[in-house]
Amino acid sequence: LSAAQTEALPLEQRHRLTLLQLCRHGSNELPMDVVDGKDTETWRRYEPPKRMMYAVGADGGVCKQPIEEMQGGSPWTHLDLKNDNFTSIALRAPTFYAVGADTRVYAVGLPSPPRPNQKPQAQKPWVLVSAEGLKAVCFLGEDSHWIYGVDVSNKAVRQKLSTMNPTSPWEAADSAGKEMLSMAGRPMSKGGCLVYALGTDQKLYSQKLA
Repeated sequence: LSAAQTEALPLEQRHRLTLLQLCRHGSNELPMDVVDGKDTETWRRYEPPKRMMYAVGADGGVCKQPIEEMQGGSPWTHLDLKNDNFTSIALRAPTFYAVGADTRVYAVGLPSPPRPNQKPQAQKPWVLVSAEGLKAVCFLGEDSHWIYGVDVSNKAVRQKLSTMNPTSPWEAADSAGKEMLSMAGRPMSKGGCLVYALGTDQKLYSQKLA
């Protein structure tokens, strides 16, 4: 279509034509009229969200840093989650699970990102979700229905996330009874999970979890 023919189309059809133009171009080859045209002035180039690493700082506060930008001296950004007294944290989107100084697990939902011209959502309160006795918490695998942790006696424990409550007990997760300080997991391409544990001897151990 010529520019005159395109201009004569109803607005909805012109928008559809714009989408077709977008699909025919690479992410770095968008035509200028798509970005600056009078009918598409509200369009914005899509920026995929950055992958984040979350951690507990030395002060007990939660902080984050983009994984792709992480270097030896790159700074951490502190998150204002209305609580700075944690020893360990794990994320199962969209919920944070954190171990408090009282060795109990607390949970809070992440607020949704604000839309343009919208005020950020108020921080939700932390909710007590487990019994005491934990020093570290983690999830092993993306589809795990279990929440894992290291208890105050340095043993791996777990319980089902769906039934966990402030009085439900933690059960042993390692029949060998290996003592550890913390643990983490990575999903494997053929299923299962590879578990890493930092032993009390400061050595790193790994084990496959079916």
